[in-house]
Formats: sequence, structure tokens, C-alpha cells
Amino acid sequence: MRAIKRIWNAIRNFMIIFSFIVNIILLVVLIVLGVLIFEIKSQVAQPLIGGLHSSFVGLDNATIDWTIPVRDELPISLQVPINQNTMILQPERTLNGAPLNQGETVVTLTRDVPLVLQGAFIQTGDLTLRNATVNLSLPQGTQLPVSLDMMVALNTEVPVELDVRAVIPLQETQLHDPVENLQLLFEPLTRALYNLPDGFDEVPSFVGDVVGGNGPDLMSADNEYTQNPWPGYSRTAGVGYEHFDETGPFGSFGTGIVTVGGIPVLDELIRPELYENNDTPQDRNERATQEMNSLGVEAQFFTGGLGARVSFAPAPLTQAVASQLVPADQSAATGGPESNSPSSTGNTTTAPIEDFGILPTPKNPDDE
Repeated sequence: MRAIKRIWNAIRNFMIIFSFIVNIILLVVLIVLGVLIFEIKSQVAQPLIGGLHSSFVGLDNATIDWTIPVRDELPISLQVPINQNTMILQPERTLNGAPLNQGETVVTLTRDVPLVLQGAFIQTGDLTLRNATVNLSLPQGTQLPVSLDMMVALNTEVPVELDVRAVIPLQETQLHDPVENLQLLFEPLTRALYNLPDGFDEVPSFVGDVVGGNGPDLMSADNEYTQNPWPGYSRTAGVGYEHFDETGPFGSFGTGIVTVGGIPVLDELIRPELYENNDTPQDRNERATQEMNSLGVEAQFFTGGLGARVSFAPAPLTQAVASQLVPADQSAATGGPESNSPSSTGNTTTAPIEDFGILPTPKNPDDE
């Protein structure tokens, strides 16, 4: 019995000493955190959480501005009808001062053309000839108005050289929804962090406002960060683009689906209009999906399934292409084929890597 009592006393003493040591450590940690709390807030929490939120804001507001070079040859094989219904006459075209009729064009003789008229009737003065034969010669360079009616076979290749500028605001695409959802995950935290005191000198007034019922709303009060979360970009986009105001049947329209957001309790503080009358973003999205289905819009056009429909199978990797992918030093070390040597099949020659001529978007001189 005494042995059990001694063991119990030893365990009790150990627990007391251990608890005392743990409490001392926790007290030291709390004191250190209390002293460094604002340093941690400004040097760790705000750069980390605010940096993530700011990056998502910048991604959502970004615009792709790129020049796409189109270099190709279009094969054309057509039977082109040429007649008075297909010819367009310029109003100013005339022949010897007389305007041409619709469907007429002017041909020029490239050599002298003899004409023989049989059975001609000629009457001049007292001379009358019947069934006469007249020999004429139209000289080279004579211009004649003619009306063509023929089919012209057109078999050729038309070279196409275009530089197509694409200006695509990401906020106007489906990428906006997932990026906005990432923003909403961090926005309540960033608002709260930037609305809290930044130093011990601000704590008394902050506590006084809270106790007096005049404390700031951490979730809705604007601050310097929320007014400008993203500072800007290292290059411009859309400078000199002249088609922003053009409208047309671009094939995209709103669905009524809203981003789900982050933590519901915090999200309701940021977007209270979505939670009115016990509503939720999920409920709104279910109704919007039903509305799209009733309009006959397939789900793949607004749920992200379109990528599986238009996916392209990669081209097979041939020996010629594979040899181009091997770095020069590695190819020499392994005895691989060079760019101008025959491949292992002995039937093909590896062509040098093609320069596709992709042009960067012109920079604005003001950015330099």
C-alpha cells in the first residue's frame, strides 16, 4: 500500500512540475506573440493572405493582348461564272467617251484581226452593192466593248499573311468565375486584417470604439487596400485597339449562375444580397441551371464540359520530330541524328526546326 502511495506521489509531483513548465512556456510564447503581434500581422499575415487575394484580383482584371501571325496558303478550286450578272462595272469606266453598259467590259486586241463579211449590203451615193464580200482588218490595240458569258476554272493557292490582334479581357470569359471564387475565399480575411489596428498606439482608440458601440465593421469597412488591391501590370494591354465598342452575335450570354464563394458565414457579410430571404448561392445556381435547361441550352456550354468535346488528339511523334527535340549537346554525346542527317529509317531527312514567326505585342513607348 505504501509503495502505491509513493508511486502516486511521484506521478503527482511530476504532473505538477510538468504543468508548471508548460504554463511557463505558454506564458513566454504569449508574451512574445503579444510583443510581436503587429509585426506578425504586417510582415507575415498581410503579405501572405493579402498577396494571394491581390494576385487573384490581378488575374481577374488582366487582359490578353497578343498578335497572332497567320502565315498560310489557301488552296482554291472554283468554277467562276463570268457574265453580265456577275460583273460589276465601275461607273467611271468609259470607252471613247461613252459609258459602258452593265455587264460589259473592254477587251484590247493583241494583234491584227481580219474580218470577212459575206452577203453584205453596201449603199453609198449612187453605188449599191448586194451580197457583197467585205474584207476588213481590225488593227492591234483596238478596244472593243464585249459582254462575256463563260466559266473560268480557278485552281490556285492564295498566300495569306495576316497579323491578327487579339484583345481578350479575362473578366469577360468563363475564367472570371473560378478566379472570382478564389477572391471571395480570401476577401473576408483581408478586409478584417487591414481593418484591425496596425500598432499598440491604435489599440486604445480601437477598443474604446468597440466598447462604445462605434467599432468599425471589419467585413464591410473600406480601407486603403480594398480600394486598390492590385497596383497594376508591367505592360499595357489594349492601347490603340479600336473595336471595344463593337457588338455582335458573339455566342456568349449570361446564365444567372453566381460564384459559390468561401465560408458561408463570412461570405454573407461580403455579399448579403445573395442570402436574402434564406437564399444561398447554391439555390440560385440550381434555379439558373433549370432555366438554362428550359431554354434548350446544353449543360456543356456553361458547366465547363465543352473542353472534352473540342479536345484534339496529339499528333504522333515521328522520328524526325523526336530528333529535333533532343538538345544539341545531348545529341552529340549520344550519337543522335543531327538536323541535316538522315533518320534511322534511311528514307527521310530531318528538317531544321521551323520558325513560326510569332510576333510579340507592340509595347507602348510610355511603358519603357
